[in-house]
Amino acid sequence: MNYKKVFISGFMLPALVFTGFVVYAQLSNQYDLFIWEFTLGSFIWGFWNVGYFGLKNKLPKLYIGLWGAFLGLLFGVDAIIRSTVSHSEAMLSVINQIIEPDKFDFFFHKLSIIWLPILYFFLWYYPVRWLNNLWGCKC
Repeated sequence: MNYKKVFISGFMLPALVFTGFVVYAQLSNQYDLFIWEFTLGSFIWGFWNVGYFGLKNKLPKLYIGLWGAFLGLLFGVDAIIRSTVSHSEAMLSVINQIIEPDKFDFFFHKLSIIWLPILYFFLWYYPVRWLNNLWGCKC
């Protein structure tokens, strides 16, 4: 396994996501989300991606979609346990500019333990797997 490729693959996606969110934070003036969700969240994705390749040889039946769903489950549990800015609150404030958020508060906070793993499964199975394969790290 080429660990240089794994490292590049693990941190190129967070760098791209981080750059996109910097532009979004500048345009929308939502800097409170910028601190947690857009910076630390991107690096958690990078470390999680590198962790997948570390466990992939030990657990050959570990699929990247399930690995991403487990991260979504951890974020969902975090959104329920903590009352500070969390993943679901950040998603809610982004949606706030599009729709009326009061109707969707229950969905974004209480049900995040259900919808975040599903969302993360698809995010990791399609774009993250594609980018990993693009950089030479076969998933």
